[in-house]
Amino acid sequence: MKQVIKVVLKNKYLCLLTTILFGTLTFVITSSLPTTYSASMSLYVKGQREAPSQDFFTYAGFYSQQTAKEFTDTVIGLSKSGDIARKTLEIMERSSDTESIREINAALSVRKTAPQLVTLTIVKVDAEEAGKIVSALVRAVSEQVIELNEESGIQVKVASVGSTPIVEEQKPSVILNTLVVSLVGLTLSFVVISVKEYLKEEKLL
Repeated sequence: MKQVIKVVLKNKYLCLLTTILFGTLTFVITSSLPTTYSASMSLYVKGQREAPSQDFFTYAGFYSQQTAKEFTDTVIGLSKSGDIARKTLEIMERSSDTESIREINAALSVRKTAPQLVTLTIVKVDAEEAGKIVSALVRAVSEQVIELNEESGIQVKVASVGSTPIVEEQKPSVILNTLVVSLVGLTLSFVVISVKEYLKEEKLL
């Protein structure tokens, strides 16, 4: 242990310089990052029951919930597809060129937050823009599911949980990022010192 402390003290300036360099660079870069906004909306996937009959159970009635759970993964896939991104742009009355489609998919994250609940989130620098895109996206997915119902008779409905997006500000964590990367720099300096000492001992043998 004494030997380790001795080696570290011998190379204290390297450790200090590396830590300060990593920390300073991280602080400057993180501070220059723009504040972004996330706009989220959730979709609830539910089965559509058949009209009541004399039978106590119907196929769609008994299995509607299971069908909805299985279809939730399909909704996730649809939300991430280029076709839905194109449909979103068309709803917003914007150009649906390849670059615009790519931008929407890059800003989009889709999470399955419950067995029948899917949350769509758009992250943009402009809060209003993020809200408009996610609202159009939810509408695009809902309309696409209706079309699938008509074509295949899957008897599944997608409903928006809220009428407006939840918009949250996302600021880069300057202090936390600086501390973490500074520790990485310090650890890296320890590794360099260890390698140097090892190579030095190898030469002496």
